[in-house]
Amino acid sequence: MKAEKDKKTGKWLIQYRYTDWQGKRRKSTKRGFATKREAEKWLRNFLITQKADFDMKFEDFWKMYCADMETRLREHTMRTKKYIVELKILPYFGNKRVNDITAADIRQWQNELIKMGYSPTYLKTINNQLSAIFNYAVRYYDLKSNPCAKAGSMGKSKAEEMDFWTGEEFRRFIDSVMNKRLSYMAFMTLYWTGMRLGELRALTPADFETNMLSITKSYQRITSPFKGQMSCVRELKLVQKEKKYILKQLPVKEMECLRTNKHEMKNIKMGADEEWTLCDKKEVLELDISYPIEKIHAQTFGIKISTGKNRQFEIVFCKEKQCCVVDRTTTGVNPHDKFAGKYKAPVDFTQEFLTIKLLMDVSQSELFINNGEVVMSNLLFPEDFYKVKLFATGGDLVIEKSIIYEMDEIMNHPLDEA
Repeated sequence: MKAEKDKKTGKWLIQYRYTDWQGKRRKSTKRGFATKREAEKWLRNFLITQKADFDMKFEDFWKMYCADMETRLREHTMRTKKYIVELKILPYFGNKRVNDITAADIRQWQNELIKMGYSPTYLKTINNQLSAIFNYAVRYYDLKSNPCAKAGSMGKSKAEEMDFWTGEEFRRFIDSVMNKRLSYMAFMTLYWTGMRLGELRALTPADFETNMLSITKSYQRITSPFKGQMSCVRELKLVQKEKKYILKQLPVKEMECLRTNKHEMKNIKMGADEEWTLCDKKEVLELDISYPIEKIHAQTFGIKISTGKNRQFEIVFCKEKQCCVVDRTTTGVNPHDKFAGKYKAPVDFTQEFLTIKLLMDVSQSELFINNGEVVMSNLLFPEDFYKVKLFATGGDLVIEKSIIYEMDEIMNHPLDEA
């Protein structure tokens, strides 16, 4: 089993023998290595995974686990599992040998995550994923014990008690969307049936053929020509403002676990007709900005986002007209000729601050204005990484605070112990 040069390609190959899962000895060849050392290292790792020697690194055992479980779990579940393990577990245990990981190591890791302020249910989910890998090693590869069992769990499996709308609260809300036919039907269906959002999205005319509504499937967007979520998970609150009720929407707090690098500016004055580049070559990000209303003298201001060569997505505010306009007419690919357009929404400029939260995924923008009083969502089909600029025209303004978070892929974290 020596590495040798491939005469046809000039690269290295290595021939080897191994025992397959049926106990049969087999011979195989692996090609395409740049160096002899790479070929030999690959073979050592391969032979380790064949016999599941727990002197192997945790990261190598994780690859074995994935290779097996990918055929047994739904794609969405496996993607979530990979996300949690690769972000929250491998950085701590990836280079550690499996049989060297102790209960004390587990508790130290748990303490580090608890300090990060994640919700108890999310902490429980992360812990479950690590425990599941060790349970797999115990059950199928005769690891002596699961160190997570000895260390104990963290977090809790049930969230805090939720506040549900009463019938009267729902009637007040549904009256406010009476003039939006599709929204009205969707919320009525969700409220009176209790079905999940994915189940609602998956309904077809065939599900209404009898007097009984059949819920037999759920819609999840896993892959498409453009990756990303249909929209981020939101928390809804019905609040009273000036003798009327409005629905506030904001991303759930658990979304904060996706944040990585943070870039912050405070109390900055932007001159008339200036443009500032906040970030370049970002795929997923969160932008939080607050403007003191009385210090906005610009005729228009907002955010410009480059989505490719000669492609741009604009969010434009006008204090005089008390509105926000989202312009996606030049953002790039459109599914049909009516898809591009400008969208306008009223914005309250009578408060002390105008606040903006913008989430950009690889195919989606989610704009939350004034703590969720106004929400505008748009599909984007970028040809390149995002480049984000702030601008002001016809006057200056002050930015009280601007924070950009680089983020990992926006996705849900179902409680899955598989």
